[in-house]
Amino acid sequence: MVQPVLGTPLGAGEDGAGGGDAGGLGAALCGKPLVVLLLSGPQGTPAQAVAMEAFQQALASRDLGRALSLLELYGQGCSQERVLRDRLLAWAALEDGEDSIGQLFRVQDPCLRARVALQALERWPLGPSLELMEFCLNNPHVEASLRGELELRKTELDIYQRVTRDI
Repeated sequence: MVQPVLGTPLGAGEDGAGGGDAGGLGAALCGKPLVVLLLSGPQGTPAQAVAMEAFQQALASRDLGRALSLLELYGQGCSQERVLRDRLLAWAALEDGEDSIGQLFRVQDPCLRARVALQALERWPLGPSLELMEFCLNNPHVEASLRGELELRKTELDIYQRVTRDI
């Protein structure tokens, strides 16, 4: 619960399991307002304030994995959690390189997923791109205009795949 707020993993012996580092979890928390998290629980108002500050720091440093962890741990019950989560996943898909396409499969908003997929198809390998196009097209809640664009791009990718396979 504390690790995403700290921003760094607890080292060996800092997990409070006894033995190892003499300071343990106490040393990792010393001087930080994280004791509030331990005493008030993850949904308490003071804990939410600490988590929000850590979330803002994670966004500012572009640490999207940490921001997602914080949102999943402390954002439950927030009216905008789903929207924030989807936008963070889309951002991660755009920022994290070739292997990031998997983040889009976790996006719940089908139109956001389709728009990001269309925007960034050239960044990803052909096979996963085709899978993503199929995944987007199989969702009945994708807007008609996006569906047309997705069908066109999928057709283009299918043709490209056949051409490259025949070479």
